[in-house]
Amino acid sequence: MKREQISLSQERSLVTLLVNNKQYADAILPILSEKNLEANYSKMICQWVREYYETYKDVPKSAIQDIYELKKAHIEEDSTLESVGEFLVSLSEEYNPDDYSNIDYYIDNGEKYVKERNLKCFAEKIQGLTSQSKLLVAEQEIANYKQ
Repeated sequence: MKREQISLSQERSLVTLLVNNKQYADAILPILSEKNLEANYSKMICQWVREYYETYKDVPKSAIQDIYELKKAHIEEDSTLESVGEFLVSLSEEYNPDDYSNIDYYIDNGEKYVKERNLKCFAEKIQGLTSQSKLLVAEQEIANYKQ
């Protein structure tokens, strides 16, 4: 059971706002690819937020805890289950909407973070293909890349 020890303050802020702020979700979800996030708990929670958002056209807020209770039996990795649980506990204890009153600022930061993660992951993919001498595939990926 390997625990994640990465500094994820930007990612944590992104997930916190996706869970709690519809305006933020309206701006970030269209450009977010959960698979490009660093922490497994972030990927999982953001997927749940996306599913909720697509169904109800809103963010889950406190309903995220109910979603967790429904889905936790399907989380295979103990460390991810523990990380998700710890994040949600801290979210319910610490989240204060007044801390995010300048939402445009947080949207700008969120967009920047998502774009950076998307580009880093894309660069890693291209690097992997070129190191395997799959140059044509790498060129096709580059030609088909969309932001």
